[in-house]
Amino acid sequence: MDGKMYRHDNFPNPCWKGVSTYPKHFHNGSQSNTQESSINDDPALGVREFMNFIRNILDLNE
Repeated sequence: MDGKMYRHDNFPNPCWKGVSTYPKHFHNGSQSNTQESSINDDPALGVREFMNFIRNILDLNE
């Protein structure tokens, strides 16, 4: 593994108030690299979307 971290987050951390989807945000590769999160608010759909994202990341690293 390359040590990268990917995480969708909805904790209202004031550090990420500049993200247009605040409090939802996405940590893309590291804790400090955040961007908008388009993940679905429905937990079942959101988990499915995130698992598809991870599957794509793993496929790219093979």
